Amino acid sequence: IVNWRQTSAGNFSLDTNNIVDKLNQWQSICQFEILGVGDDFIEMKFVQLPDDVDNFVDDIYDFCPDTVDQGTGEIELLKEELVKTRLLQLWWD
Repeated sequence: IVNWRQTSAGNFSLDTNNIVDKLNQWQSICQFEILGVGDDFIEMKFVQLPDDVDNFVDDIYDFCPDTVDQGTGEIELLKEELVKTRLLQLWWD
């Protein structure tokens, strides 16, 4: 569905292939379902989080800084929210 919607992040020099590659990389360390996709966002629910959640939230921030910068405000809060809700919204302005 990400390919079909052509999700991209032009402001971060990420095209659809970059995003799909990252999601595939994450699939190797955790399990998630994609709940929603648009041209500049993805909503996900985690069935299983990775063993190293600290490294994972750092990777989320590197991949999609707006998740923290315009979202939770702190990486630690992103981690707490992710562990509690198992939901993640990625968006690129």
